[in-house]
Amino acid sequence: MPQAGYRRVWAAVMLSAVTDLRSKSPNARSSALVWFDSDRVGPGSLRFACRMLELDVGSVRNRLGRSIVAARRRSGRVGNPESDNRTIEAQP
Repeated sequence: MPQAGYRRVWAAVMLSAVTDLRSKSPNARSSALVWFDSDRVGPGSLRFACRMLELDVGSVRNRLGRSIVAARRRSGRVGNPESDNRTIEAQP
């Protein structure tokens, strides 16, 4: 288990990404979408943050499903061949 200080840092990173995902700023939303959609595993990635927080990446993405779908729509990424084809279903 990562030390408490590392967990606090990655929790802040995750919270910042969620805030950006829901932002009115197109740049913030776009950056957050890239981060949440990425399958990178290195430091700074969603997968790395989830590992530090002992969270499942798929569960995080599914939990944020509505926000991710809404951010994609506002960013014009729905149906874009460059966007990730991963299916994210909105949670009721």
